[in-house]
Amino acid sequence: MAIGNPLGLEQTITRGIISGINRVLPSSPMSMMVPLIQTDTAINPGNSGGPLLNLCGEVIGINTATLMGVENIGFAIPINIAKQVVPQLVQRGRFIRPWLGTAGKLISKDLGAVFNIPMVDGFLVETLEPGSPAENAGVQGGVLPTRKMDLAALAEKICEVHEIHGGELRSGSRRGEIVEARRVLSWMAVKELGYSGAAVARYLGVTNSCVTRAVSAEKVPQKERYI
Repeated sequence: MAIGNPLGLEQTITRGIISGINRVLPSSPMSMMVPLIQTDTAINPGNSGGPLLNLCGEVIGINTATLMGVENIGFAIPINIAKQVVPQLVQRGRFIRPWLGTAGKLISKDLGAVFNIPMVDGFLVETLEPGSPAENAGVQGGVLPTRKMDLAALAEKICEVHEIHGGELRSGSRRGEIVEARRVLSWMAVKELGYSGAAVARYLGVTNSCVTRAVSAEKVPQKERYI
């Protein structure tokens, strides 16, 4: 059973079964890399932080996440992991988290391929906090120099990454790779190179709202996300 306030509905109880244990959420930037309890108990916004209980009323987990776009797949942090922070909560009133003192951005394969960055997926360190653990460890920050491409050159690079032809990018086809390439082009042109959404929309022959949806993502769109 899960107890919480889903969508503001106070003191709501839902029930289900344990679907699996030791689940790690699908790979995504900054995702929790801890083994979770999977349950088909209904978990919605407002359930996070509430208890997951067994039939004896014992707390076995802390409700924490769901997979977007699907039903009856929720996750809870096992109680034995949650117990590890209890001593600090009792002693200090808060949990002290590790701090590196870096700022930057995640570099994906799409971003690296478009800008010809000779590196694997990783984190590009741009700035360091003075006196931070990262600085003391010898980590160095900086800005990766790039040149501003015109839309045609950027589109050509993205077409190479997605293995499609430039004409297909503006043909109006809804095939997955073409739609994804449009999303990446929109995001890169607006967020990284400073083009206006209207200019990108005119180039692609799509509506401004299509470009707006693409650039609303916090990172370069991934292939499972389509307009």
